[in-house]
Amino acid sequence: MKKQTQRTLLALLVLGAGVNQAVAAPTQVNITGVVVASPCTVDTTNSDLNVNLGTSIQAKDLATAGNTSTAVPFKLIVKDCPTATTKVTASFSGTADTAAGGRYATTSGTGMADNVAVEVAQDVSPYTLQNPGSTMETTVVGNTATFALRASAYAKGVVTPGNIASVMSVDFSYN
Repeated sequence: MKKQTQRTLLALLVLGAGVNQAVAAPTQVNITGVVVASPCTVDTTNSDLNVNLGTSIQAKDLATAGNTSTAVPFKLIVKDCPTATTKVTASFSGTADTAAGGRYATTSGTGMADNVAVEVAQDVSPYTLQNPGSTMETTVVGNTATFALRASAYAKGVVTPGNIASVMSVDFSYN
């Protein structure tokens, strides 16, 4: 019996030696990524996120299309910009009032002023308008970028008394 087992094992070894194993070629997996600088953050403490145009804008001052109320300056500040960031671009969006040259539309309804839009511009001459769809670029100084703006009521015609409300959104990109 012992000889029989030895012969069987020998036969299996001879047969096994003739079997070719299929082996796949090594496959390379490439793993890549990009590390980018962290974005700046909006300084919600020092930015003017609620701009009050005033509580006594005179209707007579907005009696003609194109007239504006006294401009109210405000700032949007981004801070903690990475050292390599040299420029910040603000992209403005909101509902445009086509009857007011693309300025920001105001809320309508009971208690709201009629025939008025909101004008937002850079707060340096020549006071470039920052309508929905526009951009503004500023330089980073000391890891901070400041956007100096101004807002006013804009008459589309004879303005009726009431409240003024509008919303402007701003997205920031960094270079």
